[in-house]
Amino acid sequence: MNRLLLIFLIVFVSFDGIAQNLTLTGHLVSAEDSTSIEAANVFIWRDNEIVSSTISDKNGQFQTHDLLAGTYTIKATHMLYDSLTIAVSNLSSNTNLGKIWFYTKFNSLDEVSVTTASTIVKIDRQLFFPSQEDLRKSSNGVDLIENLGITGLIILKSDNSIVGERGGSIPIRINGAPANPKELLAIDPKNVIRIEYHDFPSLRYGNAEGLIDIIVRQREDGGQVVWNSRSAFALPWGDAYFSTKLNRGKSQWGISAAYTLHSYKKNHQSREDVYVYSDGQTIARELEGTPSKFKEYYVDATAFYSYSIPDNLLFSAKVLYSMWDENPITLRGNIIEKKSTLANTRTIHLTNEQTHKENKPSFDLYLQKKLPQNQIIAINVVGSSFNITRTQEILEEEGGVPLTDITSIVDGSKYSIIGDVYFEREFSEGKLLAGITHTYGHSENDYSGTTLYQSILRANNTYTYLEWYGKIKELTYGIGSGLTFNSQRQENYANRNDTYINPTIRMSYPLRKNTQLRYQGKVIIRNAQLGETNAVETPLDAYLWWRGNPNLKPVVNYMNTLSLSQSIRKVRVNFDIFESYTPKGIMNNYFEEGGKLISQQINGDAIHHLHITGGVGVRLMKDRLNLNASGGLRWMQSKSEFFNHIERYWTVSGNASYRVDNITFWASISPKRHNLIGESLYKASQLISAGADYRRKELTIGLGYMTYGQEYTSERLKLSKYYQNHTRSYNSDFQNLLYLRLSWNFNFGKTYKAQNRLQYKEDTDSGVTKQGNN
Repeated sequence: MNRLLLIFLIVFVSFDGIAQNLTLTGHLVSAEDSTSIEAANVFIWRDNEIVSSTISDKNGQFQTHDLLAGTYTIKATHMLYDSLTIAVSNLSSNTNLGKIWFYTKFNSLDEVSVTTASTIVKIDRQLFFPSQEDLRKSSNGVDLIENLGITGLIILKSDNSIVGERGGSIPIRINGAPANPKELLAIDPKNVIRIEYHDFPSLRYGNAEGLIDIIVRQREDGGQVVWNSRSAFALPWGDAYFSTKLNRGKSQWGISAAYTLHSYKKNHQSREDVYVYSDGQTIARELEGTPSKFKEYYVDATAFYSYSIPDNLLFSAKVLYSMWDENPITLRGNIIEKKSTLANTRTIHLTNEQTHKENKPSFDLYLQKKLPQNQIIAINVVGSSFNITRTQEILEEEGGVPLTDITSIVDGSKYSIIGDVYFEREFSEGKLLAGITHTYGHSENDYSGTTLYQSILRANNTYTYLEWYGKIKELTYGIGSGLTFNSQRQENYANRNDTYINPTIRMSYPLRKNTQLRYQGKVIIRNAQLGETNAVETPLDAYLWWRGNPNLKPVVNYMNTLSLSQSIRKVRVNFDIFESYTPKGIMNNYFEEGGKLISQQINGDAIHHLHITGGVGVRLMKDRLNLNASGGLRWMQSKSEFFNHIERYWTVSGNASYRVDNITFWASISPKRHNLIGESLYKASQLISAGADYRRKELTIGLGYMTYGQEYTSERLKLSKYYQNHTRSYNSDFQNLLYLRLSWNFNFGKTYKAQNRLQYKEDTDSGVTKQGNN
């Protein structure tokens, strides 16, 4: 009996010992891009008590030991993701829970003050978390983006716009919803959670070079009133933005308006033109323009309503209106003309007056719904109407006698409708994205004056795509492809129908801690602008004509990007290599026909670009001092059977900011921007700016200064054997511009979790022929 009791006790103790040494493991993974999540806190609860805790390693793995058999609750937290809770019932053996999916949260820093800025690099984007110092030094969203020093973005202080370093568009989103770039001025930095820069944008964003999405806290009740303006001291130059939003429960109403006025008195050009004919005759002209007036203004207005149930439903409706008016641009001066067939020169007085008026009303409806099984569907409908009037009158006189009198008037209109459906589903192995977009455009242009013509064009474009994001060990990848159908109809010309496939691949691999290597291979389709395909011919000056090309074909653009990024404490370093190759690229060409020199867009042999860029950001003195710089080599080639032009140059840019109490001092220099397309080379001068801002609670008052690095604002060259041109544009008023800045951002009410809108469509092609295209 004693032996049996002893054996029973030994077996009981043995089983009890086993029961107290159970192991529980798991793998924490981002549901957004399948990357492993490091430094998440994992708590093991039993009977309302924490019995164990651990932290996930760099591979997202966690492990706990010495657990008793029974039922547990696992709670995991991370500052960038929604907290999650998992129930483990009747644990009786060592268990691996497999992949556990974390979802990005939009109010992730509501309870956390980030004392130092941090950056997270994902496969298609970079996430920037501003520090408290970044927020203190910034008065709006534009300031904040600049202070973060994001490589690949160029902020133009002249109009507070943001473009890509390759010259491409950078759409703006706020909580995923579309936003006018001016709306960045309405963002209160203290409400910003993070800024996402999609430098490897997915297929659903079309041909955008990149995308900025600012995630902010929104209001459950109350609202916001914003005023932001700049005004020059010495001339009528400035801009203003006003916005107000009201929130009630799940609804938000708002209106906004932006106004820009640029009025100059000392605007002029200098230019040299050489016209070369096949019979050997040349005509050389030299113009030194006289200062003249130039005035332009812009108006943007928006009214919107949105209804949101976080993590479930989002509906938004917008009505938008924009207007642009240049009235007029007048260029005057004396032309010194020398013909090779004549011994003497002649002096010709030039008056070139241009006007431009454009109106664009539009609407935007968006619906997004979260479905069971981690699915999301979104529907977007956008309608736009363009109404444009352009006029140009060129008068050349010699001794009061008219030699050339050219009048060009274009009354254009375009109507478009864009329908878009997007679908997303999360799986344990990765994420699936799919979508389809259809665009219809109808354009009518009436030409009068020296040329009489009417063109009617209709275009349909259908674009569908499929993408998959997954992970193989430490390699995160994304593969996908789009299919594009184009059709175009122009009266008196054969219909055009084209089909293209555009695949893409993305890869991201951590070389070591805080060092990420990424690659993107992408194929996109670029369509000719409707205005370029008009079958019309119109004079540009006394000797040169512009002709549309109805036979222009869409082109396939192959792009490769390799990116290396590293963050070490207060230093962030980026190195990028970008290569773009476009066979049959659309480019400008000059030729002679019937004794006339003609400018026309053609499908050439190839357009080839190579960009090598390095960037560094340094934070010193507890982030009070920010220094950011980038630069690199640009190489461009445009080639056809008629020419082969190459442009190469070095570029550098940077910005700095330093805060002392309530005053922030700042300075920036924009990079050189050259663009070679066919036989046309455009050069934009560097813009240098500096200033100081005093900030007290919601109010900011500052002084700013802007000037160009050269005495001219821009430079244009024509490189054809038939036509050579060198034009420099001057604006003495802008050379030393001193302005006053005023910003007031008042918020009231409670914040709530933001709903993220996934995509946005907009039509920016007016469909009207651009004048002055020589």
